Amino acid sequence: QVYPGFRYDKPADPQMKAYKPFCDFAPWANCSKVLMSPPGRFLRYFKISKRLPPGSFARADVGMIDKFRWLIDVPNPVLGVLFFACHLFYPALLVIPAIAPAMPWLFFAACCAVGLMTVWLAFCLFVVLRDFCVVCVSMYVANFALIPM
Repeated sequence: QVYPGFRYDKPADPQMKAYKPFCDFAPWANCSKVLMSPPGRFLRYFKISKRLPPGSFARADVGMIDKFRWLIDVPNPVLGVLFFACHLFYPALLVIPAIAPAMPWLFFAACCAVGLMTVWLAFCLFVVLRDFCVVCVSMYVANFALIPM
């Protein structure tokens, strides 16, 4: 058992109504409010990705583009993991001859895009939602620390 005393077959709160994230530590600091808000899915917010109704992925009338847009409908933390993973594997990506000459400029463009996204998300957090999220602010600091690299 992963968590001793937790019953996986019959959990005490199956809908997790009593669950409170650790980062929701004060009325003025709620990360769940921010992460569950519409800007919490950047690609969906700007209509790049698309949400499909349940069961429609297997239907024949749904096109490949809509299926792809559904696949990239991920929360912002997933985009952040991909961004930081690319930084982690940057030396390995330089070994690929087809993309090696463009890699510095691609990374510069990605860092600029992430910087703009970070400013927009900070604006949404502080001005629109009027909230404070410890996780979000720590990621803003990490993003701006990484941009000059």
